[in-house]
Amino acid sequence: MAWRAVWACFQRKWLRLDTLQAIEEYAGISRSEIYKSALSGDMNVKIEAADALAYLIDEMIAEIMDGHDPECVEPVRLRVEEDGMTRKLREIATLSIPHQLLGHVVVLGLEPLFRARILPTQ
Repeated sequence: MAWRAVWACFQRKWLRLDTLQAIEEYAGISRSEIYKSALSGDMNVKIEAADALAYLIDEMIAEIMDGHDPECVEPVRLRVEEDGMTRKLREIATLSIPHQLLGHVVVLGLEPLFRARILPTQ
């Protein structure tokens, strides 16, 4: 499930700055390798990164199960931005990549339960 969570999280985000930083930090793959693979259409680099990040997810889940907060999950950062239409100030939350990955694990774990409890007509 951790591998599926990585693919779901990075679906259209492989070349985003925060994603590239996380892949460099946790998978040890440089940005230039990722850019080259994106240009050539080679999936091996993405698969290698997904494997390393899936291992990270398994470690984070083990820490949570032991009753500890994972070290690599940073607190949610809030920033205030002005809405362009209404000019209201809104708080925008920014999650770290490990935090986003854990969120995708939770969603993938709960989807079968929702499908089993909620009928298509509801």
